[in-house]
Order: sequence, then structure tokens, then C-alpha cells
Amino acid sequence: MKKAILLSFCILLLLACHQPQAFTFRSIENVALISTSNDSLGIQLNVGFNNPNNFRVELKKIEGEIFINGHFIGQYKLDTLLKIDKKSAFNIPAALTISKKILYQNAWNSLLQKEVMLEIKGFSKVGRSGIFIRLPFDYKGNQRIPFF
Repeated sequence: MKKAILLSFCILLLLACHQPQAFTFRSIENVALISTSNDSLGIQLNVGFNNPNNFRVELKKIEGEIFINGHFIGQYKLDTLLKIDKKSAFNIPAALTISKKILYQNAWNSLLQKEVMLEIKGFSKVGRSGIFIRLPFDYKGNQRIPFF
């Protein structure tokens, strides 16, 4: 009898625990130049995502690389704990430092276009109840960047 109860409890626990799905990219908004120096530009923006999960999740970390028209632009890192509601859209503020050398060598013409091929690759640490897993993401699509 105890084994049957324990087995039922284990099956119920496994069915209740779904692995979180990766967030889906939605948009880039509110792009603004925040600083300049001799060798770099500071850009602030909001990156929009959708949470496809049927439960609230916690976002612990995001790391990624950003490419515009196939040219590396910079890295993005966020290392803070955010609580994301189920089936919701949300924005994450980002500050990027872009080397002027990379910008001039690879992507200046790309940035002057009204629409660019944006590619963001990386991973996020997502979980709930203190248990986090690493989920890769890879977005590629045409994107209007309002600043440029």
C-alpha cells in the first residue's frame, strides 16, 4: 500500500513539473544613445520577449551575442532575478557598449538601413522554486531599429 502511494505521488510530481520553454523574441524598442567616448558608443534599449509557459517563471540570467546583417555588434548580459508572469509579454532593459572600430569596420552601412537582419544567440537561466535550467535561444529575423 505504501509503495502504491509513493508511486502515485512520484507520477503526480513528474506530471506537475514541466520544463520551462525558452522565451520568444518580440521586439527592440526605445533605442537611445546614452554615451560616447573615443572608442565606443553606449546604447540603451528595451528588448521585448514573450513567456510561452503556462506558469510563472523566474529569469535569473541572460547572455547573448548580437549580430546585424551577419556582423558581430556586441554582447548582452543580464544577471538579476526577474519574475515573469505566465503567458505574458515583457521588456528587459539593456545597455550595450559597442566598439566604434567594430561598428565602422563591419556594420555602419547596415545600421543606416531602415530594416536590418537581426540575430541574437545565447542562453537564459529560467526556473521556478529555486531550480533553474539553462535554455538556449537563437533568434534571426528582419527588425526595424528605430534609432537608426
